[in-house]
Amino acid sequence: MVPIRGKKILPDIMMKTVFSYWKSPVAPNPVIRVQIINGQGKSVGIASYGISPISDRVYVFGIDIDIEFQRQGYASAFLKCLAREYQLPITPIKELNSAKSFWVSVRHMTHCGLIVTQDCDMDDERKRWKYLQPEIDRLEKQILERLERSEPWFEAVGRGLD
Repeated sequence: MVPIRGKKILPDIMMKTVFSYWKSPVAPNPVIRVQIINGQGKSVGIASYGISPISDRVYVFGIDIDIEFQRQGYASAFLKCLAREYQLPITPIKELNSAKSFWVSVRHMTHCGLIVTQDCDMDDERKRWKYLQPEIDRLEKQILERLERSEPWFEAVGRGLD
């Protein structure tokens, strides 16, 4: 990374994603699990996130960069990709003390379109879309029916409502 006028150039990354609708905290939307891959094709870490069912923010449940790749901008690059893709504020869930300095630093990255809110409690957040509960129940029922038909796990939980 080379600084340019006080701003860091973030590394290029690719993301390999897997969707899971089973017991998703953002149901009826999925939790999206991501393998973060650097420009050389090497996995540098994993992350998980979900889009609010009312499409007003992206919740980040966790970012885990492998130790040999930490402090090289991969987590920030991941968040920048989310901001570019969804154009929504990013909200961390359960911001851990060990990651406080990271979250403080990315809150200053507004120059690249990144808006990071304070962390929040998912129980409080779910109250905002409680009216979707019948759809969430229907989704869970459909997934259970798929599993009863011996559909492979990742197929059964990897798609939403039929």
